Amino acid sequence: MTDQTPDWREQRVVKNELSFREYNERRDRIEHDADDQVPFVCECGDEACIRAVMMLPAEWEAAHTAEDRFVVLPDHVFLDVERVIERYDGYWVVEKFELPSETLS
Repeated sequence: MTDQTPDWREQRVVKNELSFREYNERRDRIEHDADDQVPFVCECGDEACIRAVMMLPAEWEAAHTAEDRFVVLPDHVFLDVERVIERYDGYWVVEKFELPSETLS
């Protein structure tokens, strides 16, 4: 399989999103009780994106009610692997077409 195939691209996007989510999970543990917005990393699949998503920890937690949901900046969506399910000021919640664990297996 070359790195030009759709399967490779989809796996790369998912790996990037999972890495960003893991960072944000650590951030959430530290900021869990914050009453103010804190910067979370955009969980989009773009490995070069390091932009911040400003939101309350409770909002970040609510967005991650399932394994297949990620928080991204508006328009940081890969429509071939995910769809927007919620739109808020400053961030969107996307849902994968396949569970990340299925994509990487």
